[in-house]
Amino acid sequence: MSGIADYWRECIASSAEECGAVLTEAQVAHIADVAAAAHENFGLACYQPNRSEDIRREHAAEVARLKAEAKESEANAEAAVRKAFRIPQGTPVSIGAHGEVRTHGGRTEVVQW
Repeated sequence: MSGIADYWRECIASSAEECGAVLTEAQVAHIADVAAAAHENFGLACYQPNRSEDIRREHAAEVARLKAEAKESEANAEAAVRKAFRIPQGTPVSIGAHGEVRTHGGRTEVVQW
């Protein structure tokens, strides 16, 4: 017997005992099987929205928000570097992993500071 089947059989047997009903093991097993099947289909019978789809949408929205935030932070950092190093506004700038600043205006150059 699986844990789920044991759970439902115990629920049915306890309920029957509490209300004074006398059931055979076969009756308890049958009612427990029906209750377990009914529980599995509860969402279909009583419309329960698919929460996993809601969670996936929430995660996708959070990822999109974080990407936009990172892109904005990168743009702000590049603008601050341009201003600090007096790099002309139209010159593409990138900031490396270790803080090196590179300009990409025709050829790539590392800005010394």
